[in-house]
Amino acid sequence: MKKIFVLILSVWANLLIAASIDVPASSQDEKSSRIWTRQADLDLSGRSGTSTTSGLSVGFQFVGTNETSDFKGSFRLVRQSDRGEVSADNFHAKLSYETKPVQASFGYVRTDTGYDRAQHIDFLSVNAAGLGLRLLTTEKGKLDGLLGLAHRTERYSDLGNTDISAPSADLGVIYQEDFGWTGLDISVSLVPALKNLSDYIVHQETTLSLLRNAGPFSLKVGLSNDYRSKPQVNQVSTDTAYFVRLAYVWK
Repeated sequence: MKKIFVLILSVWANLLIAASIDVPASSQDEKSSRIWTRQADLDLSGRSGTSTTSGLSVGFQFVGTNETSDFKGSFRLVRQSDRGEVSADNFHAKLSYETKPVQASFGYVRTDTGYDRAQHIDFLSVNAAGLGLRLLTTEKGKLDGLLGLAHRTERYSDLGNTDISAPSADLGVIYQEDFGWTGLDISVSLVPALKNLSDYIVHQETTLSLLRNAGPFSLKVGLSNDYRSKPQVNQVSTDTAYFVRLAYVWK
């Protein structure tokens, strides 16, 4: 059953992501061409929970958009140390494909894959697909709700911890607003296991964009929290990260 569940999600995701890749210009009209924006950034970051440390992280993001869909990706590597010893070493690669809202509803697929050495996770992955609803539209902002199915995988290096492979639900809220002097982004995702709803993970992230101007550089500050309802052995339920991020954007 699990293999069929994963296969369905995989096929759905591959079909939608394949649909996001541009075909040659000779066979498409001007409106369907995708406009790309890229961002490279460097963080001063800190963490409390599993470990209490500070360090650096580097990331790269890209967004390709046209009149029918958005294709997004990001990669982030975090390295932190405590008294000369590496205390945090984690990596995330994220991809998502989202159709433009039609009568306030849209489709999406997303994947988040990586590892987290501080929590002794050798491999983690959440693959999800579902429907979204545009709950609110302002002059320069939006509020979206997400409802879908997911598969959550976690593999641990410690013998005392139990690997996880669970069909799950995918619930989320995304809020974005441009206030002129600053931009606000808030996202919350909830992934509960379908066989045991008391086993779930929550990820929340809030980012403020500051010192924005016509140039390619901007400064961002942010806070994120990861909560596990059933933490593994010798781990805490809540892991908090915060950062100051210098970003360079180009098209």
